[in-house]
Amino acid sequence: MKSFLIILLAFILLNSCNSKTDKSLNPRKITFIEDVSENKIDVLVDGKTFTTFRWPENTTKPVYYPIIAASGTEITRGFPLNPKTGERADHPHQIGMWLTYGNVNGLDFWGNGSRGLGTKNPNGGTIKHVKTEDIRGEDGSG
Repeated sequence: MKSFLIILLAFILLNSCNSKTDKSLNPRKITFIEDVSENKIDVLVDGKTFTTFRWPENTTKPVYYPIIAASGTEITRGFPLNPKTGERADHPHQIGMWLTYGNVNGLDFWGNGSRGLGTKNPNGGTIKHVKTEDIRGEDGSG
């Protein structure tokens, strides 16, 4: 099952790629490759990785990482998932691109995990990627 966020990302990508030419003359092929064992879905544009939607067990929210420009340049930092020489090793809760809120009913969804991968702050909220099949009852309700 493809996540709503992946579909939204693909829609944004399709509408922003190749904006100087007629899109009908040069359509982009978007491919999703799900890897259940790694908790990720790769998003490819014309066969090249654009991003990966990830929900690893050691993070407190799903993220898009890495994000790669059409030129092939990776525009997200590697830390903390894939640290690179010379890059700052701060804010381990800020991984790739993600969406969250700082305070919801006293829970911190933004800064949760700021003590490193696999950590959870005492007042931290967690966002989970859950497939529809996972939340429905055996009778299909849910």
